[in-house]
Amino acid sequence: MMLMITAMFFTYSRIIKYAAETGFMPRRISSWFTSYRIRSDTLCNQLSAQFIYCSILSFIFLIKNKYNISDFCSTTSQYSAMIYHGISALCLYKLKRRLNIMGPEIFSISIYMIIIYLTIIFFIIIASFVPPGDSDFDYIIPYCISWSATILGLIIWYIRKDFFFFPNGKCSVRI
Repeated sequence: MMLMITAMFFTYSRIIKYAAETGFMPRRISSWFTSYRIRSDTLCNQLSAQFIYCSILSFIFLIKNKYNISDFCSTTSQYSAMIYHGISALCLYKLKRRLNIMGPEIFSISIYMIIIYLTIIFFIIIASFVPPGDSDFDYIIPYCISWSATILGLIIWYIRKDFFFFPNGKCSVRI
């Protein structure tokens, strides 16, 4: 789960940088979000903005009322993340087909893994519309999403472990 959160932060920091570069943000603040930190070569400003945004949301969600806003937003964000990952997989498959001339080693994932991944994504998206049978239980879809993403990640890692270890201890990963 922690790796998923880290990957999302990594992705969203790049989205913030791209939005600032393309003029999607106001000019006053876009210059603050377009640069990398010189010493560490990371997107520190973007990550700081995400931290502040998440902190504000965390304090807002501490307010208790009749409806649990935190659960709703969590379910909604997980649902939209699944749609995002499904569309990303489709786009990568299209990119693989277009770049097939350049060589198959650029994207070496098989069509079967893409089909399995998209099937699981489709199941998760559809399952989020099905309410639990007994109202005493919470929705189990957040757990299904977390576990299916973890299991799928382990399966893909096991199938694709193309690491070449060298005597000096460094490794090279073939993508």
